[in-house]
Amino acid sequence: MDTKHIGQSLPILETVRLSLIIPWQRRITIFKSLIFTAFLLALLSYLLELQSEMKFTMIAFVWIIQSLVFTVFAVTCHRILLLEESSISKYIYFRWTMRETKFLGWTIVTYLCLGAIITVTGTSVFALVQALDGWVEKSSLQLLPFLPLIPGLYVLSRLSVLLPATAIDENHNLSWAWQMTKRNGWRLLLLVGILPFLISFRSIVFSLINYPLLNILLDVIGYLIFGVIEIALLSFSFRFLRTRS
Repeated sequence: MDTKHIGQSLPILETVRLSLIIPWQRRITIFKSLIFTAFLLALLSYLLELQSEMKFTMIAFVWIIQSLVFTVFAVTCHRILLLEESSISKYIYFRWTMRETKFLGWTIVTYLCLGAIITVTGTSVFALVQALDGWVEKSSLQLLPFLPLIPGLYVLSRLSVLLPATAIDENHNLSWAWQMTKRNGWRLLLLVGILPFLISFRSIVFSLINYPLLNILLDVIGYLIFGVIEIALLSFSFRFLRTRS
């Protein structure tokens, strides 16, 4: 066991630096391995923007396919970032294995936890807003509805280390994730919860473009650059915490 990281806190700036440098160093592998799934994701995202013209069943179908494609995209990206290049397949293909099934399963579990926490805390916040209505100015209550996101994203960030672990074929559980991220919850919240949320604002800018082909092209670029960086933040957070434990 490598003991040099024991007792250390997750280095925020170093993790961000690695999340920018390593993807650039492996950009050829990333492009070759992810261009197909990035294009599919961009196309599916564009289709979802047309949901006003689609039936509910079609929207649900597209959303499910998008979730499956993103699973393959994320697993492949984690493996490129965390494994030696000699361990990464050089073939470009779309393959679904038990690895992707477990990854999707943990993704669903972590988001169910997020939803449960937001529901519980949201109910309390709603009751608080109702109680304070008329007693304080409404402008001071505007941020209260966002408060449930904080504990939800905190838990999601700590449990999300299961995803890169699963991507490189490690088998763990929720208690392992909670224990491994001990004393680094708020740092993970910043790296895995808040920074990716800020990065994702690119989609708002892209949605203002009214040219479908350009919109899809920009979305592909967005997945290959910003999407990879978002995943890298989780990958290298996990790598540090695993080495430290």
